[in-house]
Amino acid sequence: MAKGSNNTVRIGFIGTGGIGSYQISHLKKMENVEVAAAADPSQAALDRVQREYQVGKVSTDWREVVKMDDLDAISVCTPNKLHYEPTVAALKAGKHVLCEKPLAMNAKEGREMIAAAKKHKKMLKRTRWYLRPTLSGSYSYARQV
Repeated sequence: MAKGSNNTVRIGFIGTGGIGSYQISHLKKMENVEVAAAADPSQAALDRVQREYQVGKVSTDWREVVKMDDLDAISVCTPNKLHYEPTVAALKAGKHVLCEKPLAMNAKEGREMIAAAKKHKKMLKRTRWYLRPTLSGSYSYARQV
């Protein structure tokens, strides 16, 4: 981790709908976590996230967020069938990834996602925010890596 100051984990979001907004609202309350970027195909959703949560950079293209050098982690909050591509891309780009459940649509995708995490020595965690409103343990782990 090198991006944030004072051991701050800088996270980008891919998907700002219900689960993404829910995560952002909780993470904004946590110390040492900065929601630094968000991507969503809906400009209206991005405008809302900027207005409500003061997210720094926004883009309608998730690839732009994955490319950002100053992020430590990506939270993938897209519809289920869209988890695979941004998760693997983020891992290859050197980011830790939190991916909403289900991790993948099938076993092949899941194995490939896990293999990418191992290859790039990054954390890949499946999350369930509707059951557990904070993942401070995951962010603590990411700070240590």
